[in-house]
Amino acid sequence: MIKVAIPIIGQEEIDAAVEVLKSGMYTSGKIVNKFEEEFAEYIGTKYAVACNSGTAALHMVLKCLGIDEDSRVIVPDMSFFASASSVFMAGGGVEFADVKYDDCNINPKSIEKLIDLDTRAIMPVHFYGNPCDMDEIMKIADDNNLFVIEDCAQAHGAEYKGKKVGSFGIANCFSFFATKNMTTIEGGMITTDEKYIYNKCKQLRSHGMTDRNTHSMIGYNYRMTELNGAIGRVQLRKLDEMNDKRINNSHYLHDGIKTDRVHSLVREEDYPHKKHVYFWFPVEVNPIWIPKFMEHLQENGIGYRHRYLKPLHTQPLFKGQYDYDNSGAELMSGRVFGLPNHPGLGYKDLDKVIEVVNNFKPTFGEKHGVS
Repeated sequence: MIKVAIPIIGQEEIDAAVEVLKSGMYTSGKIVNKFEEEFAEYIGTKYAVACNSGTAALHMVLKCLGIDEDSRVIVPDMSFFASASSVFMAGGGVEFADVKYDDCNINPKSIEKLIDLDTRAIMPVHFYGNPCDMDEIMKIADDNNLFVIEDCAQAHGAEYKGKKVGSFGIANCFSFFATKNMTTIEGGMITTDEKYIYNKCKQLRSHGMTDRNTHSMIGYNYRMTELNGAIGRVQLRKLDEMNDKRINNSHYLHDGIKTDRVHSLVREEDYPHKKHVYFWFPVEVNPIWIPKFMEHLQENGIGYRHRYLKPLHTQPLFKGQYDYDNSGAELMSGRVFGLPNHPGLGYKDLDKVIEVVNNFKPTFGEKHGVS
């Protein structure tokens, strides 16, 4: 089986983890502090705050910005559930913006239609490593006095007009889950230029503590361990190289896949102002072919990612609460597949992926579900 994603862990990460284990110093300390400094420098922000997940990062930022029951945050209707749930965790409400057909990123035109007096923030998600249209989003935010919180969970190292994502918003969030572009096994990071956000998030992640014996606010146990921080520091040094391999693998797949049944979702030549880091290699498959396509991949040993099967506003949790005509999200949900492109793959693996995909040729009867 050629897996769609794996953690890329080498001897350096193992050595760093063993050194922490031998030290006996496991809770958040000097190593995590160093990781924060290095990550902020890499992204191009003044500060970074490490935590134990990307969801925790989003939650803390929203709490820090005062999102409450009188606040609304605009999130894309096609995204992972945490984009919406983190807002509810903070006590706020959500408005679901439509996504664009060509890349599934949040549609700025849809954002503008949703803004009202309760709107406080916009949360663009750089879907599968492809940067959103940040110029348009930042202008909308500036014109309406709104916060921008970038969700960069799939976009470590991606760039928009030469500037790294995670440096546009007032505070921005990354995930270091095991299969992300870089990993700490589990973990998250907030990046910001605002010192008050940096200081408050530091307190929020550790029970609202201002010192060992003083708690000035309600906080959480969101700390990152030294073990995670040590792995993260090594991964950060490798990130650009790993991203380059993802990009090269994705270009190779793009050039090799020739079937009219499967279409590359993003053609990078159409976006010269973006650096797309391909969290996975996205392809679009017409829903009538999807069951047979999944069966074909499984039978031939090719892993895949098939997520975001329905718009967020249609999830059972929100049943009856939202009514949107988000045509982009309705069309693209369930049509997008992620094919293997991770840095652990060689050309032999990629050639097999290409061969299997190109050999997907269901008959007319199979197309309509007729055996």
